[in-house]
Amino acid sequence: VEAMETPLRLRALRLRNGGWSAAANAGAEAAAGRVCLQIDDDVIASPQLVAEHVAAHSGETPRMAIGRLIQEPPKSSDWFVAAFTTAWNRRYDELSEGEADWVDCFGANFSAPLELLVSAGGFSTDRPAVADMELAYRLNNMGCVPTYLPRAEAVHDDEKARERLLSDIAGFGSFAAEFADRHPETRSQLFGWYGQAGPKEAFLRAVLLSLRVPTKLLAALGRWIPAGQR
Repeated sequence: VEAMETPLRLRALRLRNGGWSAAANAGAEAAAGRVCLQIDDDVIASPQLVAEHVAAHSGETPRMAIGRLIQEPPKSSDWFVAAFTTAWNRRYDELSEGEADWVDCFGANFSAPLELLVSAGGFSTDRPAVADMELAYRLNNMGCVPTYLPRAEAVHDDEKARERLLSDIAGFGSFAAEFADRHPETRSQLFGWYGQAGPKEAFLRAVLLSLRVPTKLLAALGRWIPAGQR
């Protein structure tokens, strides 16, 4: 990085391995611009991504902007990985038709005013798996408006195996339950699926949760269910 010749002012920060949250916070502290753009190392940005984020912060209203992250069709033949990819991309399609909220703020393609980001305490290093969402909650309470940028596209080159996806989902569920206990006003946003599900789906989920059926078993059985009913 230091040897590259570029019109940009690049700085290489040498840090002890403390996870992406610590690295992102160090980058924010070293930044000199008005806006901080956070992109993960497995994200391939489109040519217009930076310009779209810059334009989003041109007004007086403080915003936290979320760009579109595209998951490409997986190489894996695992139905669960394919279903996860489809659901991921569908969520961004839905954002194009409605308004974004703080729960939609995924930190891999995310920007916010630098001063507010630092004032909010940056990304949490205690819960790195959901540090982006937790930061978005704090920024939202500080008046930062969640804004979706459909043209700030990037490819999320992160094909995870089923075991890793299940682990991530379980980690998010644990965070959601804990966070909703500390902040009851967020319960409807974190668990909004329950109100949107039909009576059969809600009943089935309640039964499976009460019986504590392992997620690995459900994922294994899912391949036998017709694709349109999963």
